[in-house]
Amino acid sequence: MRVIVTWIFLALLAVGGILGSYALSQKFRTDARKVWEEKVSQSARWLSGTVLTWLEESYAPLSGLAILFENSSEVTEVEYLGATDALEARATAFFLDANAVARPKTDGEGWSIEISNDPLGPLSPDTPLDNTPVILDTIRLAVANPDQIMLGPPFSGEEGSRLSPVVLGIQDVRGPLAVIGLVNYDAIARGLFDIHTLDGLQLQIQGRFQEPGGPGPLREVIGKPQPEALHAVTTRTVSAGADLSITWYAHRRFSQGPQEALANLTFMGGFVGTLIITAFIAFFIQRDQTITRRVHEATAELKKVSEAVEHSPVSVVITAKDGTIEYVNPTFSEVTGYSADEAIGQNPSVLKSGDLPRSFYKELWDTIISGNVWQGEFKNRKKSGEEFWESASISPIVNNQGEITHFVAVKEDITERKRIEDQQKERAARTRAIVDHAADGIITINEQRIIEEFNPAAERIFGYKAAEVIGQNINILVPEPHHSRHDSYVQNYLETGQAKIIGVAREMPARRKDGTTFPIYLAVSDVQLKDRRIFTGIVRDISELKQAEEALRERALQLRTNFQKSPRGILR
Repeated sequence: MRVIVTWIFLALLAVGGILGSYALSQKFRTDARKVWEEKVSQSARWLSGTVLTWLEESYAPLSGLAILFENSSEVTEVEYLGATDALEARATAFFLDANAVARPKTDGEGWSIEISNDPLGPLSPDTPLDNTPVILDTIRLAVANPDQIMLGPPFSGEEGSRLSPVVLGIQDVRGPLAVIGLVNYDAIARGLFDIHTLDGLQLQIQGRFQEPGGPGPLREVIGKPQPEALHAVTTRTVSAGADLSITWYAHRRFSQGPQEALANLTFMGGFVGTLIITAFIAFFIQRDQTITRRVHEATAELKKVSEAVEHSPVSVVITAKDGTIEYVNPTFSEVTGYSADEAIGQNPSVLKSGDLPRSFYKELWDTIISGNVWQGEFKNRKKSGEEFWESASISPIVNNQGEITHFVAVKEDITERKRIEDQQKERAARTRAIVDHAADGIITINEQRIIEEFNPAAERIFGYKAAEVIGQNINILVPEPHHSRHDSYVQNYLETGQAKIIGVAREMPARRKDGTTFPIYLAVSDVQLKDRRIFTGIVRDISELKQAEEALRERALQLRTNFQKSPRGILR
């Protein structure tokens, strides 16, 4: 009966140790997954901001063309195409396949293209708009909402590319007019993947587009869901009246996936350690047996321990009190390249790399000679001359009189773990470099409107150093009347979901450190992290663009004045 109880106890101990090791390894695995997912989230937020910025920049030429028509009684095709080329040349990102101007038909039934730079496509003057109902419906919606850029539902072009009409409805001297462009989503996706190494990331964009009765159904814009992806990050935003969801799916290939080597090593180390501890406990439990039984049991248990040490995945070294090596297990030989015969009789200093100071080894020796356990990391050198890292635990062995007779070192090769840690630091630095070298200002705030991120481009735009604004309320960058209202905008969005600034890309005034105001183009995205929500704003100084628009407006006014003052008729 006693034997049965003993074995049940040992079994429970072993199972408990293994389960504990498994639980700890799962904790490390979960932590590795969290680190990887945070890296995915950071990349996804930046990439989604880039997509939104490119979309908004592609709309800008429509406003410029609208100004041309509003300030001229008659715009020729040559003037229109020249203005189109000039606006496209000024844009830093341009993804319109074509653009055109449409007016109501003379009979009042429907619309027709008047001027276009698309001689063969759906915006050709020779192609009835009835052939593409999506474009016609978006024109009607834009005219019903004048001076607002409206993004229409997607459709497939002749070559399979995914397009959306974007329309600005205005009123010129001749009546209603629609400035039209075709956004090419495939070109935006190709641009991202051409510029950045996105192995393991896949893009999907969905959206609800405005209809006469309100938001339409959810539509697939580009890409498909990836249920097999390890992680997905979705950013919702409003662009030209459309509610867009930009989702990045991350597969294990991205950044080599979660680093789970430490979790696996923890489980294996705990498993082996449990076996060793269980074997020792079994040995001590059996001490009250007869002398013969004790000798037999001791021999058997020592054999188990010897086998466990011999087959242990970690290096085990036993030295005399003076440091002379008396035993090494096979793992030691595999790691260092020294056979047991070569190592026994040597001093462990044969492994020194020379990179650690003498004080390091003095502290180690003072610790173990005083009877304490020393734990730390070595940078050692193999027989081949190759350097490697080890995590070691060195313990003194004492006799019945309490005198130290030997030392035992249990060492684990952590070179791979060190390499992974260095890679993680390098990737974090790379991500930081992307944000720091972005051409647009990137500002991140929390739900309390406190600035958490302020990249160098933002420093150049606003004149503040990051250290001056981080921890401050975002409204220090906003002039009146938005300055006093900004907090209420964000709070209203958090409470009701109705966006005034959040999720709406728009032009607005901003304030530099010196107090001067200037126009910016601002796109703010709401990003929901696991434990909190942040808002990321992409900021562009459009002072030069506004100056160009003003110059274009003055040129149009000058042309109209010259036409009106000309003493001769002008042949049209």
